[in-house]
Amino acid sequence: MFSAVYQIRRDDFACNGFLACDVQVFLSIFYSLQVPMHATISKRKILWIVGLVALTVASCRDRVEGRVSRILEWEREPRSRNVERIRDCLADESAEVRAGALAALVRLRVVDAKERSRVALRDPDGVVRAVAIQGLLDLQDADAVPDLLRIAAGDPDWRARRGAVESLGSLGAAADAAAILPSLGDTSSQVRLAAVGAVARLGPAVALLALAKLAEGDASWEVRAAAVEALGRTSASEAYAHLAATARDSNEFVRAAAAAAEREMRRRGVPEPEEAPPAAPAGAARP
Repeated sequence: MFSAVYQIRRDDFACNGFLACDVQVFLSIFYSLQVPMHATISKRKILWIVGLVALTVASCRDRVEGRVSRILEWEREPRSRNVERIRDCLADESAEVRAGALAALVRLRVVDAKERSRVALRDPDGVVRAVAIQGLLDLQDADAVPDLLRIAAGDPDWRARRGAVESLGSLGAAADAAAILPSLGDTSSQVRLAAVGAVARLGPAVALLALAKLAEGDASWEVRAAAVEALGRTSASEAYAHLAATARDSNEFVRAAAAAAEREMRRRGVPEPEEAPPAAPAGAARP
Protein backbone atom coordinates (compact mmCIF):
# COMPACT_ATOMS: atom_id res chain seq x y z
CA MET A 1 0.00 0.00 0.00
CA PHE A 2 2.77 2.41 0.86
CA SER A 3 4.82 1.59 -2.23
CA ALA A 4 2.53 3.72 -4.39
CA VAL A 5 2.84 6.66 -2.02
CA TYR A 6 6.58 6.55 -1.64
CA GLN A 7 7.50 5.44 -5.12
CA ILE A 8 9.86 8.41 -5.39
CA ARG A 9 13.05 7.58 -3.50
CA ARG A 10 14.62 10.08 -1.12
CA ASP A 11 17.65 10.14 -3.41
CA ASP A 12 15.53 11.49 -6.24
CA PHE A 13 15.52 15.10 -5.03
CA ALA A 14 16.04 16.47 -8.52
CA CYS A 15 14.23 19.73 -9.13
CA ASN A 16 12.70 18.68 -12.42
CA GLY A 17 10.22 15.96 -13.21
CA PHE A 18 8.67 15.92 -9.73
CA LEU A 19 5.13 14.62 -9.25
CA ALA A 20 2.64 17.02 -7.68
CA CYS A 21 2.37 16.18 -4.00
CA ASP A 22 -1.29 17.01 -3.63
CA VAL A 23 -3.44 15.24 -6.25
CA GLN A 24 -1.39 12.35 -7.53
CA VAL A 25 -0.13 11.11 -4.19
CA PHE A 26 -3.57 11.39 -2.62
CA LEU A 27 -5.11 9.39 -5.47
CA SER A 28 -2.51 6.70 -4.99
CA ILE A 29 -3.53 6.49 -1.33
CA PHE A 30 -7.21 6.37 -2.18
CA TYR A 31 -6.89 3.62 -4.77
CA SER A 32 -4.54 1.64 -2.54
CA LEU A 33 -7.39 1.38 -0.04
CA GLN A 34 -9.58 0.04 -2.85
CA VAL A 35 -12.65 1.96 -1.71
CA PRO A 36 -15.39 2.13 -4.38
CA MET A 37 -16.88 5.57 -4.84
CA HIS A 38 -20.38 4.28 -3.98
CA ALA A 39 -19.35 2.25 -0.95
CA THR A 40 -19.99 3.20 2.65
CA ILE A 41 -16.66 3.96 4.32
CA SER A 42 -16.21 2.67 7.84
CA LYS A 43 -14.81 4.82 10.63
CA ARG A 44 -11.64 2.77 10.61
CA LYS A 45 -11.07 3.39 6.91
CA ILE A 46 -11.79 7.08 7.40
CA LEU A 47 -9.11 7.18 10.08
CA TRP A 48 -6.76 5.37 7.71
CA ILE A 49 -7.41 7.96 5.01
CA VAL A 50 -6.95 10.91 7.38
CA GLY A 51 -3.75 9.43 8.74
CA LEU A 52 -2.33 8.76 5.30
CA VAL A 53 -3.23 12.24 4.10
CA ALA A 54 -1.33 13.64 7.10
CA LEU A 55 1.64 11.45 6.19
CA THR A 56 1.40 12.65 2.60
CA VAL A 57 1.47 16.30 3.65
CA ALA A 58 4.50 15.63 5.84
CA SER A 59 6.14 13.73 3.00
CA CYS A 60 5.58 16.61 0.59
CA ARG A 61 7.08 19.03 3.08
CA ASP A 62 10.07 16.76 3.54
CA ARG A 63 10.56 16.70 -0.21
CA VAL A 64 10.58 20.50 -0.41
CA GLU A 65 13.02 20.79 2.48
CA GLY A 66 15.12 18.04 0.97
CA ARG A 67 15.36 19.86 -2.35
CA VAL A 68 16.30 23.09 -0.60
CA SER A 69 18.97 21.22 1.37
CA ARG A 70 20.28 19.72 -1.84
CA ILE A 71 20.62 23.21 -3.34
CA LEU A 72 22.75 24.25 -0.37
CA GLU A 73 24.91 21.16 -0.83
CA TRP A 74 25.41 21.99 -4.50
CA GLU A 75 26.25 25.57 -3.59
CA ARG A 76 29.00 24.38 -1.24
CA GLU A 77 30.51 22.45 -4.16
CA PRO A 78 29.88 24.79 -7.10
CA ARG A 79 31.13 22.58 -9.89
CA SER A 80 29.60 23.30 -13.28
CA ARG A 81 27.26 20.30 -13.03
CA ASN A 82 26.02 21.41 -9.61
CA VAL A 83 25.45 24.96 -10.83
CA GLU A 84 23.34 23.55 -13.67
CA ARG A 85 21.35 21.55 -11.15
CA ILE A 86 20.69 24.74 -9.20
CA ARG A 87 19.53 26.43 -12.41
CA ASP A 88 17.14 23.53 -13.01
CA CYS A 89 15.57 24.24 -9.64
CA LEU A 90 14.41 27.65 -10.88
CA ALA A 91 11.61 25.73 -12.62
CA ASP A 92 10.60 23.79 -9.51
CA GLU A 93 6.92 23.63 -8.58
CA SER A 94 7.73 24.92 -5.07
CA ALA A 95 8.22 28.67 -4.60
CA GLU A 96 10.50 27.92 -1.66
CA VAL A 97 12.79 25.86 -3.86
CA ARG A 98 12.79 28.45 -6.65
CA ALA A 99 13.65 31.19 -4.16
CA GLY A 100 16.45 29.10 -2.64
CA ALA A 101 17.90 28.34 -6.06
CA LEU A 102 17.87 31.97 -7.14
CA ALA A 103 19.48 33.13 -3.88
CA ALA A 104 22.20 30.50 -4.32
CA LEU A 105 22.96 31.64 -7.88
CA VAL A 106 23.24 35.23 -6.70
CA ARG A 107 25.58 34.28 -3.86
CA LEU A 108 27.72 32.31 -6.32
CA ARG A 109 27.79 35.35 -8.64
CA VAL A 110 27.23 33.17 -11.69
CA VAL A 111 27.46 34.97 -15.02
CA ASP A 112 23.73 34.97 -15.62
CA ALA A 113 22.67 35.85 -12.06
CA LYS A 114 21.36 39.28 -13.08
CA GLU A 115 19.42 37.87 -16.01
CA ARG A 116 17.93 35.09 -13.88
CA SER A 117 16.93 37.61 -11.21
CA ARG A 118 15.22 39.86 -13.74
CA VAL A 119 13.25 36.92 -15.12
CA ALA A 120 12.20 35.98 -11.58
CA LEU A 121 10.71 39.45 -11.10
CA ARG A 122 7.68 38.06 -12.94
CA ASP A 123 7.42 34.88 -10.88
CA PRO A 124 3.84 34.20 -9.72
CA ASP A 125 4.96 34.00 -6.08
CA GLY A 126 5.65 37.20 -4.16
CA VAL A 127 8.42 35.66 -2.05
CA VAL A 128 10.35 34.65 -5.17
CA ARG A 129 9.93 38.16 -6.57
CA ALA A 130 11.22 39.60 -3.30
CA VAL A 131 14.27 37.32 -3.43
CA ALA A 132 14.88 38.40 -7.03
CA ILE A 133 14.75 42.05 -5.98
CA GLN A 134 17.22 41.42 -3.17
CA GLY A 135 19.46 39.66 -5.65
CA LEU A 136 19.46 42.63 -8.01
CA LEU A 137 20.36 44.86 -5.07
CA ASP A 138 23.21 42.55 -4.02
CA LEU A 139 24.45 42.51 -7.60
CA GLN A 140 24.11 46.32 -7.81
CA ASP A 141 22.15 46.11 -11.04
CA ALA A 142 21.24 49.74 -11.71
CA ASP A 143 19.70 48.74 -15.04
CA ALA A 144 16.87 47.13 -13.09
CA VAL A 145 15.59 50.49 -11.79
CA PRO A 146 12.66 50.69 -14.29
CA ASP A 147 11.47 47.23 -13.22
CA LEU A 148 11.85 48.16 -9.58
CA LEU A 149 9.77 51.29 -10.08
CA ARG A 150 7.05 49.19 -11.69
CA ILE A 151 7.03 46.73 -8.81
CA ALA A 152 7.08 49.46 -6.16
CA ALA A 153 4.06 51.09 -7.77
CA GLY A 154 1.80 48.10 -8.22
CA ASP A 155 3.00 44.67 -7.10
CA PRO A 156 0.24 42.84 -5.19
CA ASP A 157 2.68 41.48 -2.58
CA TRP A 158 3.85 43.97 0.05
CA ARG A 159 7.15 42.11 0.47
CA ALA A 160 7.99 42.67 -3.18
CA ARG A 161 6.96 46.34 -2.97
CA ARG A 162 9.06 46.84 0.15
CA GLY A 163 12.10 45.21 -1.45
CA ALA A 164 11.71 47.29 -4.60
CA VAL A 165 11.51 50.54 -2.65
CA GLU A 166 14.51 49.64 -0.51
CA SER A 167 16.52 48.73 -3.61
CA LEU A 168 15.56 51.98 -5.31
CA GLY A 169 17.00 53.85 -2.36
CA SER A 170 20.39 52.28 -3.13
CA LEU A 171 20.29 51.83 -6.90
CA GLY A 172 18.23 54.84 -7.90
CA ALA A 173 19.27 58.42 -8.55
CA ALA A 174 17.99 61.69 -7.11
CA ALA A 175 15.60 61.96 -10.05
CA ASP A 176 13.89 58.75 -8.91
CA ALA A 177 12.89 60.20 -5.53
CA ALA A 178 9.73 61.74 -6.98
CA ALA A 179 8.67 58.37 -8.41
CA ILE A 180 8.85 56.84 -4.93
CA LEU A 181 6.47 59.39 -3.41
CA PRO A 182 3.33 57.26 -3.97
CA SER A 183 4.91 54.53 -1.83
CA LEU A 184 4.82 56.89 1.14
CA GLY A 185 1.06 56.31 1.12
CA ASP A 186 1.21 52.52 0.72
CA THR A 187 -1.30 50.45 2.68
CA SER A 188 1.57 48.51 4.28
CA SER A 189 3.47 50.24 7.05
CA GLN A 190 6.56 48.23 6.09
CA VAL A 191 6.46 49.67 2.58
CA ARG A 192 5.92 53.21 3.92
CA LEU A 193 8.88 52.73 6.25
CA ALA A 194 11.07 51.59 3.36
CA ALA A 195 9.87 54.49 1.22
CA VAL A 196 10.82 57.01 3.91
CA GLY A 197 14.32 55.56 4.03
CA ALA A 198 14.66 55.57 0.25
CA VAL A 199 13.45 59.16 -0.09
CA ALA A 200 15.76 60.26 2.72
CA ARG A 201 18.75 58.84 0.85
CA LEU A 202 17.80 60.09 -2.60
CA GLY A 203 16.58 63.58 -1.69
CA PRO A 204 14.03 64.31 1.02
CA ALA A 205 13.43 67.90 -0.15
CA VAL A 206 11.02 66.72 -2.87
CA ALA A 207 8.90 64.95 -0.26
CA LEU A 208 8.82 67.59 2.47
CA LEU A 209 5.04 67.80 2.76
CA ALA A 210 4.53 64.05 2.43
CA LEU A 211 7.16 63.37 5.10
CA ALA A 212 5.58 65.97 7.37
CA LYS A 213 2.20 64.28 6.96
CA LEU A 214 3.67 60.93 7.95
CA ALA A 215 5.66 62.41 10.83
CA GLU A 216 2.58 64.01 12.32
CA GLY A 217 -0.12 61.46 11.62
CA ASP A 218 0.98 57.98 10.53
CA ALA A 219 -0.53 55.15 12.55
CA SER A 220 2.86 53.45 12.97
CA TRP A 221 5.25 55.11 15.41
CA GLU A 222 8.17 53.56 13.50
CA VAL A 223 7.06 55.32 10.33
CA ARG A 224 6.57 58.59 12.23
CA ALA A 225 10.05 58.35 13.75
CA ALA A 226 11.65 57.56 10.38
CA ALA A 227 9.81 60.48 8.75
CA VAL A 228 11.03 62.79 11.51
CA GLU A 229 14.62 61.68 10.91
CA ALA A 230 14.16 62.28 7.17
CA LEU A 231 12.87 65.79 7.86
CA GLY A 232 16.03 66.42 9.83
CA ARG A 233 18.08 65.70 6.71
CA THR A 234 16.45 68.46 4.71
CA SER A 235 17.71 72.01 4.42
CA ALA A 236 14.25 73.52 4.41
CA SER A 237 13.44 76.03 7.12
CA GLU A 238 9.83 74.87 7.02
CA ALA A 239 10.87 71.56 8.59
CA TYR A 240 11.34 73.23 11.98
CA ALA A 241 7.60 73.76 12.38
CA HIS A 242 6.86 70.12 11.62
CA LEU A 243 9.55 68.97 14.04
CA ALA A 244 8.03 71.18 16.72
CA ALA A 245 4.69 69.47 16.18
CA THR A 246 6.18 65.99 16.45
CA ALA A 247 8.02 66.97 19.65
CA ARG A 248 4.63 66.50 21.36
CA ASP A 249 4.08 63.01 19.92
CA SER A 250 2.63 60.37 22.25
CA ASN A 251 5.56 58.03 21.54
CA GLU A 252 8.85 58.70 23.31
CA PHE A 253 10.94 57.45 20.40
CA VAL A 254 9.26 59.87 18.01
CA ARG A 255 9.83 62.75 20.46
CA ALA A 256 13.50 61.77 20.81
CA ALA A 257 13.85 61.60 17.03
CA ALA A 258 12.33 65.07 16.72
CA ALA A 259 14.80 66.54 19.20
CA ALA A 260 17.74 64.87 17.48
CA ALA A 261 16.55 66.02 14.04
CA GLU A 262 16.25 69.61 15.20
CA ARG A 263 19.75 69.54 16.67
CA GLU A 264 21.09 68.10 13.43
CA MET A 265 19.49 70.85 11.36
CA ARG A 266 20.95 73.53 13.62
CA ARG A 267 24.36 71.86 13.50
CA ARG A 268 24.27 72.05 9.70
CA GLY A 269 23.31 75.69 9.90
CA VAL A 270 19.82 75.40 8.45
CA PRO A 271 18.25 78.82 9.15
CA GLU A 272 15.05 78.92 11.12
CA PRO A 273 12.09 80.77 9.59
CA GLU A 274 12.24 84.48 10.23
CA GLU A 275 9.57 85.73 12.55
CA ALA A 276 7.11 88.14 11.04
CA PRO A 277 7.91 91.76 12.03
CA PRO A 278 5.51 93.27 14.57
CA ALA A 279 2.61 95.16 13.05
CA ALA A 280 2.97 98.94 12.98
CA PRO A 281 0.60 100.88 15.26
CA ALA A 282 -2.50 102.24 13.58
CA GLY A 283 -1.93 105.65 12.14
CA ALA A 284 1.83 105.44 12.39
CA ALA A 285 3.72 107.12 9.61
CA ARG A 286 5.35 104.78 7.09
CA PRO A 287 9.10 105.17 6.72
